[in-house]
Amino acid sequence: MNGKKTIKNLKKLYILILCSLLFLFGCGVSDKPIQYEENDISIEEPEEETANYSDEKQKEFEIVNTYEDCEKYSSLLKKAWIVDDAEELHEGFEFIITRVNNEEIEGYIVISDAITWYWSNSELGSRLCKPFKGTITGNQANCVFEYEECQVEAVFMFYENDRIEASIKCEKLDINEGYRFRPYNLSDEQLHDDISSTPVFFEAWGEVNLVSATSDSRHSIPEFFITNSNGDILYQENCMNGFVFWDVFVEDINQDGRLDIWTVICGELSPEGGRMVDIFYQAENGYFYDEQKQSEEMPEEYYGEYRVMQFCPTEDYDEISEQVLTQQEVEEMLGKEIVIQDGPFVSYDSERRTGTREDRGLSSNDSMIAEYRDTYAEYTWRLASPDILINNSYPDEKLRDAVGEEYYDKINGVFYNIYLGWQQFYTLEGEEKLIMHSMLTGQNFILER
Repeated sequence: MNGKKTIKNLKKLYILILCSLLFLFGCGVSDKPIQYEENDISIEEPEEETANYSDEKQKEFEIVNTYEDCEKYSSLLKKAWIVDDAEELHEGFEFIITRVNNEEIEGYIVISDAITWYWSNSELGSRLCKPFKGTITGNQANCVFEYEECQVEAVFMFYENDRIEASIKCEKLDINEGYRFRPYNLSDEQLHDDISSTPVFFEAWGEVNLVSATSDSRHSIPEFFITNSNGDILYQENCMNGFVFWDVFVEDINQDGRLDIWTVICGELSPEGGRMVDIFYQAENGYFYDEQKQSEEMPEEYYGEYRVMQFCPTEDYDEISEQVLTQQEVEEMLGKEIVIQDGPFVSYDSERRTGTREDRGLSSNDSMIAEYRDTYAEYTWRLASPDILINNSYPDEKLRDAVGEEYYDKINGVFYNIYLGWQQFYTLEGEEKLIMHSMLTGQNFILER
C-alpha cells in the first residue's frame, strides 16, 4: 500500500478556504497533501455561500456516481481510501466509508496504513479500525470517532475525480494531519503473473470482478480480491502462506441464498502436492468469514479399508454430469478401495470441474479420475447432527435428498483429510458405512467397510 509523509509547512485556515474556492472555479486538486496549522480544523456546517454558486459551478464538485443512479454518494462506498502519495510515511490514516443515508455518513478509520484489517473479521481488526459517524452536505462531511478514549474530529472533502481530501484533529492527543486520498487499487499490490480475473455478480456488490493471484513476496501468499471495473479493491482475503492456487470456486455452500467462495491451494500442481481447502461464507453485508473448523481426535473405530458401493447423485446430476462427473467416471469410481488409516490415506475423485482460474492444466483423457495418496494422513473430525450439518448451523438438504433419509438421519460425525480438503466423510450411527461427499463434483457415494 502507498506510503504516507508527515505534514510540513502548516498554513492558515484562510489559505485552505482560498484553495477550496479556487478548486470550485476550475483550478483542480493539488497533488500535495492538505496542510493545516494547529487549531485550524473545526467541525462546522458548510458555509451558506456554497448555495449561491451557479448550477454550472455547482456541478464541478458534485459526486460522480459510478454504481447506482439513485444513490448520489455510492461511488464512495466500500472502497479502501489510502494516501495518494508515493513517498514513505511513518504516520497517517486510512478509511472505508460503509454507509451514506440522507445526511448521515458512517465508516471505519485506522490511524496507520492498515485499513485492510477491517476486512479480517478479527479481534485485532476490531481494535485498530474505529467507527466514525457524522453528517454530509454537498461535498463535505464532518465526523467524529473515539481513539484512545478521546474524541477525534474528521473532515472529508469529496471530489469527482475519485479523490478525497481528509483531515483528523485531536488537541489532547496532538493529532493534526490531513492528506489527499485515492482508492486502494490492484496496482498497489505486488503480484506474480498468475493473476486470474472473472466477472461475478454478488447481490451485495453488484457486477464485480473476482481476482485471484499469488503475492510476489518472500513467502508466496495466495490472495483473492473483489474489485470494480477500475481495479479498485473492495475486499481482500488471504490463504495459507507458501502455497499457490489450484482453483477458486463460487457457489452457495451453506444454501442461504448468498454466493460463497472456496479456494483450493497446493504446494505443487499435481495430486502428490495435496489439495487444501478454505471456505469463505458470505455474510449479509457482503463480506466473507472463514469457516469455523472444530476438530477432535479421530475415533479409531472409523479407520479401515472401504469400498465404493453406491452412487447417490444430486437432483440436477443429469444436467451437469458432463461438467463435473461423467457416467463413465461414476462406473470407474464404483468398486474403488478407499483407505482411511492412522498413517496411509488413499482416495479418488474426478477433477473435471473447473472454477474461476484459467491456468489449470486439464487432462485430455476421457476419464479425469485422479488418485490421491497421503503417507502421513492428518484428519479433522467433529461430532455432527443432521439438523446442523452445514457450518455447524444448517441442515444439508441437498445431501439429504441425494442419499435419502435412511442414511442422512444416521449421520453422527464428519471428517476429512487435510491433504484432500474437498472430500468429506460422514460417519453413520450403527453402520459399517460412510457417506463420501465431494465438494468438487457435488456428488456422493456410499462406502462400505
